[in-house]
Amino acid sequence: MPGIERIKPKRKGKPQGPPLLTRKEFLKEIVSVAGGMALVSLAPASACTSPGTDTSSGITDSNTGTATSATSSLPPANGFVYKTPTELPPMVLIPGCTSHTALDRKYTLEHMWVKMVAENIAAIGITEKMSQMVAFIYSINLPQIGRKYAQGDVLLYVTSSKLSIDLIAPVSGTVLQQDTDIFVDLWYRVNGDPYVKGWLVTMQLNQPEEWNKLLTPQEYTDLNAKVL
Repeated sequence: MPGIERIKPKRKGKPQGPPLLTRKEFLKEIVSVAGGMALVSLAPASACTSPGTDTSSGITDSNTGTATSATSSLPPANGFVYKTPTELPPMVLIPGCTSHTALDRKYTLEHMWVKMVAENIAAIGITEKMSQMVAFIYSINLPQIGRKYAQGDVLLYVTSSKLSIDLIAPVSGTVLQQDTDIFVDLWYRVNGDPYVKGWLVTMQLNQPEEWNKLLTPQEYTDLNAKVL
């Protein structure tokens, strides 16, 4: 199908993915809502340690402001083309985990990040914690350029050695770019570098106010620092 990218497993002997999980099934599997706080309830040993680990995030007010003020000095949208950054963003380790939170973007409960890169244009990808939970990713279906999505629509599909899931659009908008470079090596780019080389698409936001309702780096870190 035009505009849809698929990659076949490169490594022999990798297990085939289990049946696709819907958004609700995914949330049921990995997120438990208690007292208004979303707590990750399924985390591999490589991602988080046992309960009792120090959960102080160590993110200062000045750091959390990185994401919330990201729209203050952005390039104009007209003619903008997002290019993969060459440097890592500022990050903080999620307490009790081996995964990090990048401080220059916002997040969803479903472990996706949204980074404003131009006026009303955002790059989107999965978090490091998500990459660890799904383990070896060997197939991604990217959405068609020019297609419009509402917040909550299924945006793309990921198949991995642990599970297959549909990932929802964290914001409403139109797909502008696909990062087809990820298909050179999914493991290296998406699993190994999800915040930089592993970006998936850029979108022109139809409702920029949705950005304000996404999780800040502090909120995402605090929610995922608590292991049940």
